[in-house]
Amino acid sequence: MTPEIQSGEQLSKHLDSVMQVLAGSLRILMVDDNPEVLLLMKSFLLEGNNLFAVDAVSSADEADKALQNPTYNLAVIDLYMPTSDVTQNLISRYTEQLPILVVSGKASGGEGYLCSQMNIVGFFDKEMLDQRTLYRAAFDAALKHRLSGIYPAPLYKQKLQSAFNILMSDSPESVSEWAQRLGVSSRALEYSFDCTSRSPRQILKLYRLYRIARAVDTSHSLLRADLTPKDRNLLEYYSAFTNKLKEMVWTM
Repeated sequence: MTPEIQSGEQLSKHLDSVMQVLAGSLRILMVDDNPEVLLLMKSFLLEGNNLFAVDAVSSADEADKALQNPTYNLAVIDLYMPTSDVTQNLISRYTEQLPILVVSGKASGGEGYLCSQMNIVGFFDKEMLDQRTLYRAAFDAALKHRLSGIYPAPLYKQKLQSAFNILMSDSPESVSEWAQRLGVSSRALEYSFDCTSRSPRQILKLYRLYRIARAVDTSHSLLRADLTPKDRNLLEYYSAFTNKLKEMVWTM
């Protein structure tokens, strides 16, 4: 069982281990016909960490070909490249496959409504975009895609969706019932989640990973500050979830 995190140094080491688990595993496709903007946005995501694997293309045709490979966890696309009609057509074909963030250097004011109609997860004005904003939005959307199974993702979809449905449901009466619903052995479940010292209801708290990822900034400097005791206790589950849920899924 992961020891309770009590000090800033322990938290720092814990977060470093989390980053190692996820290193290079969140794949992002950047799409923009301006090479300078591509370079800038790519640097925003890659600077100071190895969490993301980022590819960049400069046309809708290139993006279409790239997105046919279902290994990306997120696409960041210029809405007016070269025109909104072309880009909207591209986006409409892939919003059910992966989350999409949209950027624009000439916002007209109606982009928010357009994004809501097209199931786009976020819109950003390039002139207002900074490293922290893009990083947080990209991490949240890509991690959600990678772990939750909400969107069709290769290999993960059915098993992770099933696991998350159960994690979000009412707590079963016993570890054996919980294991049966997941389709794994009680012994494997006890090993993976240390059920000898955690009740089924406590195990359900592992689901808080997704909420933590949404609520806490992933920049190391920000994560080390302003954390409440409750936040620290929740972060204890972060690394355990990323490791043990994957173990559970691959043995199902």
